Parts: sequence; C-alpha cells; structure tokens
Amino acid sequence: MVIVARWAAITDQRRDVLDLTFGEIRRILRGEVLDWSELGGSRQSIAVFLPGSQAADIADALGLSLVDLRAVFVTNARLLDSVASTPGAFGLIEPERLTVGVLALTVDGHDPYQDRARQSPLRLLRWVRARTTDEAVQRLAETGVAVAGRFDPVGMAVTGELIPVRCTNHVLSLLDDYDAMFDGVRDTLVNADIAVAPLEHPLTANEELTPCVETVIFTGSHRAVPAMANAGIDVVLTVGNHMMDCWQGCSGVAALYETLDRLNKEGIATAGAGENLRAARTPAVASVRTEQGEVMFAFLGYDIIAPWYHAEEDQPGTAALEAEYLRRDIGAARTLADHVVVGVNWGVEYVSNPVAYQRDLAGVAMEAGATFLFGNHPHWVQAIEHFGDSIVAYSFGNFIFDQNWSIETTQGMLMELGFTKDRLLGYRVRPVVIRAHSSQLPWLYRPEFVDPAGEGRPIMDRIWNATDRLPDRPSPAATIPEKREHHD
Repeated sequence: MVIVARWAAITDQRRDVLDLTFGEIRRILRGEVLDWSELGGSRQSIAVFLPGSQAADIADALGLSLVDLRAVFVTNARLLDSVASTPGAFGLIEPERLTVGVLALTVDGHDPYQDRARQSPLRLLRWVRARTTDEAVQRLAETGVAVAGRFDPVGMAVTGELIPVRCTNHVLSLLDDYDAMFDGVRDTLVNADIAVAPLEHPLTANEELTPCVETVIFTGSHRAVPAMANAGIDVVLTVGNHMMDCWQGCSGVAALYETLDRLNKEGIATAGAGENLRAARTPAVASVRTEQGEVMFAFLGYDIIAPWYHAEEDQPGTAALEAEYLRRDIGAARTLADHVVVGVNWGVEYVSNPVAYQRDLAGVAMEAGATFLFGNHPHWVQAIEHFGDSIVAYSFGNFIFDQNWSIETTQGMLMELGFTKDRLLGYRVRPVVIRAHSSQLPWLYRPEFVDPAGEGRPIMDRIWNATDRLPDRPSPAATIPEKREHHD
C-alpha cells in the first residue's frame, strides 16, 4: 500500500519572504542559497534546521541525496523552538505540528494553513508491505517518517477596515463598477475558506449619500454589498463607530437595518449590531467542512468609540465593548463553536502603539477563551500579541478608504490564518497599499498586495516595532474611557 509523508516549509514569524517554489527549497537545502535576500527578502543569513529522523525521507522527497543536505539536524521536539528563536531560520515540519510562533510558507501556491496536506509539493510516496493501514503507519512511525492522515486545515482571511464612502464611493459610482475595489485582492479572499471584514458605516439605497467632501458623516452605497459578496467575503462585523450615520439627516436606525438586511440577503453573516442589545451581542456562527469533520466558528463584534450608537435592551445599535460582555459572550460562544473570533472597534487614531485599555480588554478576551481578536479604528497597523496558541492583532489599518493624506493611512494588512478543530496553526501577514490611481481615473482607493520586503517593508516594520514596544502585561482590571470623540 502507498503511504504519504509530507512536510510544510517554515521560517521565523517575522520573515518577509512568504512564498517559495519547490526549486527554491531544493536550492536552500543544497546550500546554494545562503541569504534570504537571494529569494527577494531582506538581507538575513539562512539557517536550516531539519528533523534528523526524517532527513533521508526529506532528501528523497526533494530528489536529493542525504549528503546534499546542508542543515543542522535536530530532534522533532527541538525543531519548532529552533526555527522560532533563530532569525532567518528555515525548516520542514509535519503540517499537524504547525503552531503560532513560526511562519508557514506557501510552496508552489500550496498553503499549509488551508490546503490539504496530502497535496503538498513536499511529499514522499512510500510503498509499505502491510496487511492494514494501521500496521503500515506503525512501521513507518518507528522510522520517524511523517505519515499522512486526512489533515485538512481551515484557512481564514481577515481584512482591515472597509470604508467605501466619500471619494471612494464617488469614484466607484463614476466607474459604474463596485467590484473594482476588490480587484487587487479578490483571489485571496475568494480562495479562503472564510473571509472576514469589518464594516465602518451603513450601505443604503438612499438618494443622498456622503459626497466626496471633508466630512465624518459616512453613508455608503448599497451597491457595495453585492461587490463584497462577489469578492468572497463571508462574515462582516458591523462595529464601526459610523454604523448609524445617515447623510442629510435621514434615519440612522433605518440605515442600520437596511445594511444588515442587504448583507444577510447576499449570504453574508453579520455580528456586532442589531435591533437591540441581545441581537448585537449574538454571535454569527459559520462552519467549514473538512476531511476531519466540521470546524465551527463563532464571531462577535463590539465598539467602544461611539457610545451614542450603542444598543440597549429596547434600542438598536452596536454592541458596547465592555469587559463583562466579553467574558459572558465569549464563554457562551465557546459552547457553540470550536473557535471564537472577536472583532473590535477601539483605540486611538493615527498611532501604532495600542493604549492601556486595549491591552486590558485583549487580556479579558483571551482569558475568556477567544482564539483570535482583531481590532480597527486607529487607521494604522498596530502590534500583534501572542497568547499561547491564540493571538491579538490590535489594528489592521485601512483596507478600503480615501484617507490618502498620509502614507500610514494608505497602508494596511490582510492576515491569513490556519485552524484545525483544536487550535490555531499560525498566521501570515500580507501588507497592502491602497492605490489612489487607475488608468481610467486619478483615484480608485483599492487595496493591492505589495512585497513585504519592498514597498511593504514600512508596514511590516511598523507592526513588529510596535510589538516589540509592548510592555509586560498590565493588571487584568480594565480602565475604559467613558467618552470618545467622534473621528473617522
């Protein structure tokens, strides 16, 4: 019978090379590529670590001989730590052992965070004489071979803020093509098992929408909703501090209801706002079927910036970001799903450092059992903090918006994450830049992926420098500002 051994390529979490080819990996293992700059990354020596017990099989899988391998051979137990703690490290590991702290690279387009492991280009077919699969697996396990099971992770793509309003909406309307705003990122969103985005404001069919003028009253077009569905967005967190804005004094309640209704009719699940507090705090639940069974996700959303739009027991609006709500809602959602994902609207605008209350509330969410929490509102990218196998990304920055008056507000990120039923496998940061030009018009305001070692380098540096500036964890007690100014 045929048994498949396969591996994922990994490096340290902050590496600015995200994608490799099979041929490039062969060259790395042969010692023909010694620096990441030769692969398009920043200058950093490559240090190769391989599991010694699997070295012969790895060599076979890549069409090499054992003597070709230029690597430090370590035990399986030491491999992850060696790669995570060594800048410039490279290694191969069984996909099941992926974990937060190392970065899984795509190889010839195969993504270990969302593609079936048996499809990996880094695989070895082995004939084994055995009466049963269990017997074959046992024989290979004794030799240290990574034996394939039905490992089939769930891939999630998460964006920064969607704000298709003001000049952005004006241009899309002139183009008569709302799909155009996603042209630079569509494939990544469509290919993800679940794509998630935060929405800042209502999307309505009102005749009077926010024009291309300086204003912080945001009402966008309903035509953006089918464009979001066409781009593969599955879940929208309606937590923006403009969610009940309505240009020219129309009804903010009606605008909110219309937005939720239109999103749901397009098959997009929503969380974070509703007709009352209970509805606003009710999670959206989504599942992904894998070869290992269904993986369930619960999505919660909250806002702390615009208390005038917060829902009450008998009043529509957004869910208030409060420590007690986080504890109760995440705990309840954990009974419904394998993973709880929380999106929040918080923080201080135009800074890369999260403030104290963000850190406090992040700790509350993690202690309550959230797997992943991501924030927005600062309009800049901010730090990423690890909590074991869970993470907090404090701000993704803008994704679609017309804020082109500074470099930082045109820069953001998309995050790719991998999940199994039991845990988060890891994440990958892809920097994006909002392009304010096109061949048809002088502005377009759409996100495009950029090279993390080139144009995207300042974005990555801002994230990791802010991460390094995070102080030790504060006390669990959250100090939450009582009042927030109304900003973008």
